[in-house]
Amino acid sequence: MGLDAFVRCRCWQDGRTTTAPVPADMIVEDGERYLMFSMPYERHEEQHHRVDDWIRNGACPHKRMDLVSERIANWSGYRLFQSALEAAGLANFPTLSAELPNNNGGQLSPTSAAAALVEIGLFRTQSDVGTETNLIDAATGEALMTGVPSYSGVFIWDGRTKHNFALDADAGLTIINTSTDPESEIFRAHNFTQKQSLRGGTWFTNLDTGQRARIPAREPINPKESANYPRRLRVQNTPVTPDRFDYILNPLTRVLQASVDTDNPVVWC
Repeated sequence: MGLDAFVRCRCWQDGRTTTAPVPADMIVEDGERYLMFSMPYERHEEQHHRVDDWIRNGACPHKRMDLVSERIANWSGYRLFQSALEAAGLANFPTLSAELPNNNGGQLSPTSAAAALVEIGLFRTQSDVGTETNLIDAATGEALMTGVPSYSGVFIWDGRTKHNFALDADAGLTIINTSTDPESEIFRAHNFTQKQSLRGGTWFTNLDTGQRARIPAREPINPKESANYPRRLRVQNTPVTPDRFDYILNPLTRVLQASVDTDNPVVWC
């Protein structure tokens, strides 16, 4: 799950579409700026289907009449970008911090899109956009997971075993038993191993203190879902630079620029 966005082309506004299958004055915009047949669906099914097919495939050179359509980011990546904005100073990024959505739906005006483009340029010049807390495969150095501050660092919500796994800049990996009241921490470590237990579940061992914990019915932490799971892991705090967020800045820039070019809003979905 994540955030997507599109900007509609101007072909309909500028009269450059092919002939519609119904009278032009019966095609209207809905609340999300999609074109649609204005009559109720009931008893007008055929016309609705013809109009929908025309919009998707034949009205103009743009599929679905979208000039651009982009996946902006999954929600974890989006929240990490918001944390980076906060670290860089929200006052410097009023549009990005206040007008980008916090959930699916809504629109951004072309005026705000232009302001957001300027702020993206400023963000790319920053020397300090914070740090990330990563779970590292000690054998390969690969970052497997990143703690998202707005999720309290939790990256596994295991409802089956009633345990949450979180990454914290100070505590490292923490495993929380959510079945107790209050919830209780049963393990923490910056350097640790994980090993499947012969009795089922997984043993976690803190390599600095020797603390051990077995989580019954829990498979090892294994983002790649491979039987060859990482045996030794560490938690590492890493400074990040603006290019870390190219995954969101690049598609976001494309939709914002399309909004400015067409004078049509960005529609979040």
